[in-house]
Amino acid sequence: MEPSDVSPFGNPDGVVGPFEHDADFVLLDRKYGAAARPAVESSRTRVIAGAQGAGKTLLLRRLNEHYRNQPSVYSVATFKGRELDTDSVVKFSQLFPRTTNAEKWTLLWDRAIHASATTHLLHDAEHFGDVDPDLRDELEELLGSGFRKVKSPHDPISVAGQLVRSISSPEDFEKRIFNESWTDLADAVRRALRHSRELYLFVDAIDDNYRYAPTYWQQCQRGLFHAVMDTQRTEVEASKLHVVISIRDLTLSSVAQSEHAPRYFNNDSIIALTWSWSACKEFFAQKLTHLDPSHFRQSNEKTLAAFLGTATILNETRGMEESVEQYLLRHTRQSPRDIISLGNALVVMAKQKGKPLWELDQADIRNEVAAASKTFARAALAQAGNQVLANVMPWNASRHSFSDYYLGTDEYTADAMVREVSSVLLTLPGERITHDQRLALEAEAESRFGARCHFIDVLWQNRIMGVSDHGAARFYGGALTDEVAVPTADFYVLHSLFLDALPAVPLNSSVPVFPGGALDD
Repeated sequence: MEPSDVSPFGNPDGVVGPFEHDADFVLLDRKYGAAARPAVESSRTRVIAGAQGAGKTLLLRRLNEHYRNQPSVYSVATFKGRELDTDSVVKFSQLFPRTTNAEKWTLLWDRAIHASATTHLLHDAEHFGDVDPDLRDELEELLGSGFRKVKSPHDPISVAGQLVRSISSPEDFEKRIFNESWTDLADAVRRALRHSRELYLFVDAIDDNYRYAPTYWQQCQRGLFHAVMDTQRTEVEASKLHVVISIRDLTLSSVAQSEHAPRYFNNDSIIALTWSWSACKEFFAQKLTHLDPSHFRQSNEKTLAAFLGTATILNETRGMEESVEQYLLRHTRQSPRDIISLGNALVVMAKQKGKPLWELDQADIRNEVAAASKTFARAALAQAGNQVLANVMPWNASRHSFSDYYLGTDEYTADAMVREVSSVLLTLPGERITHDQRLALEAEAESRFGARCHFIDVLWQNRIMGVSDHGAARFYGGALTDEVAVPTADFYVLHSLFLDALPAVPLNSSVPVFPGGALDD
């Protein structure tokens, strides 16, 4: 098949493939809230936060494309950095108490950012011209003292990875990171930037391995967040050194739990990519407009009903008709990536059967949607399992060389954790439970994983379980103000996405459970 045959909705991975502004990047009307908020040409943007698949990478790519065409600036993007791996992140984090972890990461990222900027000033004459000879000598000497001498530009992730691997004890950290040359280097960088072009550094790749040890990567990302926000405190760096990063929404929410939270509310340098139900509906609708007319029953009507040949679909388990819109979206994690993947999967299935989608039986559509939902559910369950393992891992595990036991960095461990988390969820008496039943579920999880597993909070953070809030289902949304711990509620609900992966969970709600969906009393 041609690429357009297998991915007519686009590539679900924003880091690969050609970049087409119109087809790949959907800009929604501002009435759809945070998903539509990005001002893609704003020089104020520093942080893009969102869940996996929310569109962070694609937005960074768009910003990078915009600034690459500006003659007064130089834009450097890092989308495939592999220099900072999970093992290094865990080992570095466990050198320090949990209470000071983010602080240590902030200092390390500050050094990495200034070292990276220095390498570009020294070794990219094409874009920055020749630095004053005396200042150049000073930059080279200070970089060699704090980091090492280099012969080419280095991105912040590369520098951070090298620094992390060079530190094996708190004493090493004191020597490498509190070296006085770093303060002098930052001052020299500011003096050099006053007479140079603006420098944009885009940092995206540290999100890739988050799923393997979420607890530890979150500390790493928090440190990066604070280091980036600190660069705006000096006039020169605020106007000449622009570091734009992507982080997980949970990292942003964790920042909001700190005493520094008020300074970040309504901060126009932070974009939180939260996807409401209405925003997902509009995203799906806009993606349909880019499909070839042959995909629709009426070629002049590019709607979901014309795409599938029906406006409703039978929910056989509950014995009710659902709108196709609701049916498809509630089988995703409410993210652009899942919507694109599901759309592509439906088209490929129709191609394999030799018919357009709108000629297929509803059973074919239900089977394909169920298969896709199991894939989405497995990814969420695997991340939840890894998060549970990271929560119960002894803080000195890496120093005794048994941290690998707790980190799900291979398929075997991931499968095992999916089974373990699923087995606990299969003890649920229903998809909707009371507060007492929630306590029983927590006790079951703690008996298997340990007292520090925070099982219900992990389910909440991964949008597996939500709460019944004023007659509607509410799940973690990824906004700066969202709670990191599950709110106390009378009832807790399992997202209907997970029912295909957990078919033995009894149905005790008369309607499907999804974010914002009305619930029976």
